[in-house]
Amino acid sequence: MNSRYNTHHSINARFLNRAIPVHSKNHPSCSAHPNKADIPDVEVSESGIPATELIGFSLTCIERLTYPRSNSDDQIQPLEQRILLVVAEKLPSYMRLKANLHTTLRTHPEHDVRSSQQQYRVAELRRRVANQENAIAQQLVATGEDIGLPQELLGKIAKLTKTILERCTS
Repeated sequence: MNSRYNTHHSINARFLNRAIPVHSKNHPSCSAHPNKADIPDVEVSESGIPATELIGFSLTCIERLTYPRSNSDDQIQPLEQRILLVVAEKLPSYMRLKANLHTTLRTHPEHDVRSSQQQYRVAELRRRVANQENAIAQQLVATGEDIGLPQELLGKIAKLTKTILERCTS
């Protein structure tokens, strides 16, 4: 029996062979009311950073701070530089938000010149950045506890990371 659609045509082949998105109500693994936890790739923390970025950052940061690689510059780089490199590498959503804040501040540098809408935007961006910095520090502690690192070490790493992030966003 011939198929109704010619699957050799490029448009039909793409349509017929496309994957059904996981969040679609037609997907067999999703119920009528999909739960956010059922979709691991889309899971975003309250701070707005995807969970995969937070976990990837936490693991890489802990690894590079506690177990520096002997064949790289990790042993001679200062801790601040190591943390900033990991942030730039593993947290693109945080870097975009931070760049957005800096761009907004540069467009109207004087506080008196800004309109109330621009002041609200700057305040909202600062709040979001601070919220993300707290989430990053909390994830570092949670990941370290899962690995089994001492609480004193985790507290120091989280505090140092948060201080560095705050200093870089000011």
